[in-house]
Amino acid sequence: MPSANKEAVQKALKDFIALGRAVGLPKVVLPLEKFLAEFENTKPTLKILQGPVHAAFSKAFLAIREKVYDMGMDKPRPGMKEHNQEFDRAARAFSDAIFPPAFVETEVVGLAGIKKSTTVIGDPKDAKAIAKQSLDVIQKFSDAVFQQDLGAGYKLCANEWRTNMSIEQFAASLKSADSKYGGVAVDLIMEHITWIYADADARKKSNSDGDWPKETPKQNKRSLVGGFWLTDKKLKSGRSVFFWITEEAEGYRIAKFKQYLQ
Repeated sequence: MPSANKEAVQKALKDFIALGRAVGLPKVVLPLEKFLAEFENTKPTLKILQGPVHAAFSKAFLAIREKVYDMGMDKPRPGMKEHNQEFDRAARAFSDAIFPPAFVETEVVGLAGIKKSTTVIGDPKDAKAIAKQSLDVIQKFSDAVFQQDLGAGYKLCANEWRTNMSIEQFAASLKSADSKYGGVAVDLIMEHITWIYADADARKKSNSDGDWPKETPKQNKRSLVGGFWLTDKKLKSGRSVFFWITEEAEGYRIAKFKQYLQ
C-alpha cells in the first residue's frame, strides 16, 4: 500500500501557498496553511490528504486558475505567464504528493551495459544485480538454442513452464518459429531491459500487468527484456525476441519468451 511522504507533502503545500500569495489570493490558501502547520508535528495520512486536504486544495486550485488563466481564450492572462507555469508545476506536485503511486518507479540508464532507459519498479538498490543475472540467463538460453542444445535450453525454462510443456513441444515450437521467421537463429543482440521488478512489493502487481503467464509465482518475477535473434550476421537480419525472467531456487529462469517480426 502507498503511504504519504511527509517531506513531499510539506513542500507541495509550501509551494502552492506561496503561489496563492504571489497572485494576490492569500485568503484562498489559508486553509492549506493550517494543514501545513498541523503537519509540522504530525504525520499526514492518506485519509486526511485525500479527504479534507484535497477538498481545500481543489477550492484553491479553481480560484488560482481563474486568476492566472483565461479559460475562454485558452491562454494565460496578461502578466501571468510565469505564474501560470508555476501553477501547472505546483498543482501536479501537489496531486502527486496526496495521491502517491502504489508502486514507485525509477528510470535508470545503463543497467548491465544497456544504453536504453529501464523502468525499475520498487527499491532500485538491487536493479544492477537483477539486470546482470537476467541478461546472463538470456545469453545462456540463447546460446543453447543457437547450438541446438535443446536439453540445456529446456532446463533454463521456469519450472511452471516446463510443467505445461514437454521438451518435444519446446523443440517443435522453436522449429516452427525458424520456419516462420527466416531460419535458425545464430546470435543475440541485447536491446532493452524494459522493466525490473526490484522488490517484494513490486512483484505483487497482477501478472496481467506485463503479460506474465498466469502460473508464474508473483514473488519470482524479476524482469522483462527485449532483444534480437540474428539469422544472418552479415545482413543483420533476424527477428525480435522478448523474455520474461524469473528467479527460482536454482537461479534465474525463462518464464516465457516470444519471437516476432516488427
